[in-house]
Amino acid sequence: RIQAEIHSQLQTVKKAVGPDMDDVSVTDLVRKLSEFLPAGVANLLEEQDIRTAADVADITDHEWNHLMRLGITVGQKKKLVAAALATKLDEPTRTFPGMVSFNVFCDIVAVLWALVPLSIGTVSEFTSWNGERALDRYEAAVAVLAPGGIFAIAISLVVKGFAELFSKDVLQIRSDGKSTRDTMSNNLMNMGIVSALVLTVVIAMMQADPPAEEPRSLICGAYMAFCVASLVPCLLSVILASQLLLYLEPLDDTAGHIFIGFNLDYFGEPLFATLVGVTMFMPALALWTFGIYGFQIGYIMCIGQWYVTRRTVLTQMYITGYVNFSIDPEVATRRKTISHPGQSQTQYRVRYM
Repeated sequence: RIQAEIHSQLQTVKKAVGPDMDDVSVTDLVRKLSEFLPAGVANLLEEQDIRTAADVADITDHEWNHLMRLGITVGQKKKLVAAALATKLDEPTRTFPGMVSFNVFCDIVAVLWALVPLSIGTVSEFTSWNGERALDRYEAAVAVLAPGGIFAIAISLVVKGFAELFSKDVLQIRSDGKSTRDTMSNNLMNMGIVSALVLTVVIAMMQADPPAEEPRSLICGAYMAFCVASLVPCLLSVILASQLLLYLEPLDDTAGHIFIGFNLDYFGEPLFATLVGVTMFMPALALWTFGIYGFQIGYIMCIGQWYVTRRTVLTQMYITGYVNFSIDPEVATRRKTISHPGQSQTQYRVRYM
């Protein structure tokens, strides 16, 4: 209740003052906060060589005591401090600078992923396993079925393993006064729409003409395998988002918060499934380019796949490390401890509210 009241006061001050408060003079600051502060406060501050909102933010406790002896009241001090805090909240802040290790890791992941369609396209272009030759049963089992099966199992494990990460991030950086229920509801709706859009493209790719003359060739088999690998997580994302929204909608903020805590991994799965679906979509598109337009254009498409993969992974790594400095440090620390379904609803409320 106290945190919500402070948050409400900060929003009122920020709305009255507006952006770029560091450049606002004390006179303009007091004029914009005329609802809270008399005009004489500006004169008093300027006499003490406090001329901008940034100067107000730098006032020490000793200097505040001096100002209060000169006539500034406790209530006026609180409003000025709130305005200074609002200024700090408006400043863009990074939790850490750009990291070389992040960039190197993303480059390695993106290159390895781009090598998959590049290798298949190269084999199809320069060996006897071209687009005009159908694979026999043994070749299809070795070149398509076995790698595809292993890959499908790996994808399912990765999606399930990282699904809870996104839910935890949303809960940990949530600002005070922000509804967890509404936040998750909006996220599910957005992910469902994005997945549905990707899903329509993937289904159209599966039903269109194959990228080579022989549908049972290596490049066609790999192309269809990646289409399936993209279709499944996108379809899963749409279904899960619909199910969760259906049960979240009739709940209020408190009940919705507890419901999210009990199903934390499910709420994070649509986002990660969408990312996986888009990641699988890129190799399928590259293989289609290899089959239709040849090795040269396919190679260019692989470079595009490398760039998209690199930027997607790097962005996710950075935003996962974001820390919301407007949250009390004790609250942020407590949110890092995620409860599990074996605990009571009261424990969930204490941890997340």
